[in-house]
Amino acid sequence: MLDIILAISPPLPIAFVYSFTALGAAFIYGFLGGLAVIAAAATVGTVVSIAATRLLLRDWLYASLAAKPTLASIVEALNARGFVLTFVFRLAPLPYGLSNGILAVARLPYPLTLLAALGGSAPKQIMLAVVGSRLSALSDVISSSSSSDPLEIFALALQMTAALATMVAVSYLANKSIASAVHDSQRTRDADNLVAVELGNDIDELGTGESEELVLGSIGSLSLSIGG
Repeated sequence: MLDIILAISPPLPIAFVYSFTALGAAFIYGFLGGLAVIAAAATVGTVVSIAATRLLLRDWLYASLAAKPTLASIVEALNARGFVLTFVFRLAPLPYGLSNGILAVARLPYPLTLLAALGGSAPKQIMLAVVGSRLSALSDVISSSSSSDPLEIFALALQMTAALATMVAVSYLANKSIASAVHDSQRTRDADNLVAVELGNDIDELGTGESEELVLGSIGSLSLSIGG
């Protein structure tokens, strides 16, 4: 359980071991026992890591993510779309450490962040528990002294394949939704930047008095549109 907790902490070198330790938990304890261990460890790790990052590392981590355009755009999209995209984001095939770090930087309130993060983690946890427990059962069947039943082996292999295919499909759909949200966020930011540049150019071409009139006129037009 400690390995899983550490694996979903803020970005750590061991973050990639989450899936393997989750599979190991299900392999040892079976589906229900393994799922309980995975869910408990994931809950503890998520609660502690996001809270600690927001309290101690948020500014530093935000600066680090801002230096990477793709990650910065994801944070902007999460800020714009809120709970729904945060839930979907958790379904994406990212290391949990990196995922928790991004969620800690985003502006969604802490309780909603936890709710979206834990809810979005559940499908992957269930699929990992299925695969790990089926691997254990398959190992028992193959290593049994009596002759193995080909149909039982086929059924176990089919269950694992279905679970893995479901994980891949969910990850694909999540990635597609996130990419669309990031594209919309980038397009909005580019449009805002273009408006700011054009306004700055207009002001530079005018004198001081004309600039004041332009600004006052814009404010007056905005007031009228709001009042109307």
